[in-house]
Amino acid sequence: IMPGWLKPEGFSKTKTEKAWLNKVSNSGCVICRKFYNVQDPLPANCHHIISGMGMGQKNSHDKVIPLCWEHHQGNDGFHHAPGTWQDKYGTELELLEYMLNNL
Repeated sequence: IMPGWLKPEGFSKTKTEKAWLNKVSNSGCVICRKFYNVQDPLPANCHHIISGMGMGQKNSHDKVIPLCWEHHQGNDGFHHAPGTWQDKYGTELELLEYMLNNL
């Protein structure tokens, strides 16, 4: 179950939000874990899910998935080619569900 207590981006993060983001980050890249069987991944960047958001908008801190640099911004990253990335790895929401079920 996703925490509903997190505020939209743009507000200062509370201690609870910081703890949540640290937990997500420390779980490591969701793609490396799910698709490449990496058992002990390095801490990852928190990617704010943009599915359903308008241009320039960022989702709340509870709608994040952990991605390593390569799967976030690299040549195989979401921000490099979102459509290809989702065809290969699934939607952001599918990966969020997987992450939440495996934290």
